[in-house]
Amino acid sequence: MSRRVGLVAGVAAAGVGVAACAALYLGPLRQSVAGAGTSAAPSADSTTAASTAASRLTPPVPAPQTSTPAAAPPQRQAAAATTPVRPSQATAYLTVPGAGISHLKIVTYSGEPDNARGTEINDSGLVGAPRGSWGGVAPGEIGNLLLTAHRTSAGAPMLEVPNLRPGAKIFIDQGATRFEYRVSSKTMINFRDASSRALQTAAVPGSPGKTATKPAVVLSTCATPEDNAAGNYWRDVHGNPTHRIAVFGFLQSVTARS
Repeated sequence: MSRRVGLVAGVAAAGVGVAACAALYLGPLRQSVAGAGTSAAPSADSTTAASTAASRLTPPVPAPQTSTPAAAPPQRQAAAATTPVRPSQATAYLTVPGAGISHLKIVTYSGEPDNARGTEINDSGLVGAPRGSWGGVAPGEIGNLLLTAHRTSAGAPMLEVPNLRPGAKIFIDQGATRFEYRVSSKTMINFRDASSRALQTAAVPGSPGKTATKPAVVLSTCATPEDNAAGNYWRDVHGNPTHRIAVFGFLQSVTARS
């Protein structure tokens, strides 16, 4: 019996709601024809009933849900190639895939490039790394890391260096660290001209007098084949020809060796 009464009450409420809607839309029309003598305005009781019924039949609209987006994970920053590097006492080795050089020992010495000590090192088939008042730095340090080796003798380790192109990789492994340089340019050096020699010994290779802001490397080797082809057979007391070919590069990354 209670279910039937409830059903009848619901139908009655729905009917009242329909009547209210009809009154809402037909009210203006009835007012326009009020001359017919019949009032179109619904009674106050019927309006109240309609509002009550509508509120019972219409479910409440839930409030919009707001959520705070999750914080983005922190970005990892790669170490810059210009980050200061603490000099190491470990032996360094040169690898240049594009020139066929693999793990060639670098020997550091005091003095000018290609002096008696440097020539002795190169004659042993190794790479010389001079340092002195003129300059010269360790791998990864800001400035010019000048490396020399023979091109036509002592195993010709730098035979293919003059053929390197911009972008070629130059690796220097020292202890647990690998320094990766990239070739930027190359030039011919007149060994008998001080201003020309300064191009390869400058803190910024190719730019004498400019202050260095990042690590650089120079691969310097003799231009013996070119000089001989030009009929220039001059040699200094250490057997160095007039010209040298210098390949310039700059540090790109520093990574840990596995």
